[in-house]
Amino acid sequence: MYDAIIIGAGPGGYSCAIEIAVLGGRAAVIEKDKVGGTCANYGCIPTKSLINSVSLIEELKQASRKGIEATFTLDFGKIMKKPYCRYDRAGME
Repeated sequence: MYDAIIIGAGPGGYSCAIEIAVLGGRAAVIEKDKVGGTCANYGCIPTKSLINSVSLIEELKQASRKGIEATFTLDFGKIMKKPYCRYDRAGME
């Protein structure tokens, strides 16, 4: 038996479920996709990770103006595996 059924495991849904648990209740969370919602999985966090990588690339490209000659290779697979480019689902059942 649940005290609440929450539809959507985005920031609002999972924080609501956590608060219910803190207050001693039981919550069921229904999610059709990934825990964390759009921001954590497709929008804000992965986008900021990519922007960070692009900023570093731009810095390296401008390094010769400062007397630094640099070469680099881009491994998109590794960029997407950065820890903050994936949402941590630890502790979610």
